[in-house]
Amino acid sequence: MSGSGKSLTREELLAYEKLPVPFCVFHVSRGISRLLAASAGLCRLLHASRESLGAPFSDLMSRYLHPQDFAKLRRNFESACLNPEGL
Repeated sequence: MSGSGKSLTREELLAYEKLPVPFCVFHVSRGISRLLAASAGLCRLLHASRESLGAPFSDLMSRYLHPQDFAKLRRNFESACLNPEGL
């Protein structure tokens, strides 16, 4: 895998998968999302395997996120992307 932003190196993938906190990395392009990594903490929180989390982002969100919370989550993602250093 290359470090082009569309994929992770094997070392990055293994490090992310071992994290005990809920964490995931997605690549989103042209409205299509792909799960690149899911931590052990996220799998435990959602009671799901990594394989089941590989569904498109919109499908994943509809299964695990209340519809009223989706808009807030989207704003938080957008804010994090536009301001990666935080507040």
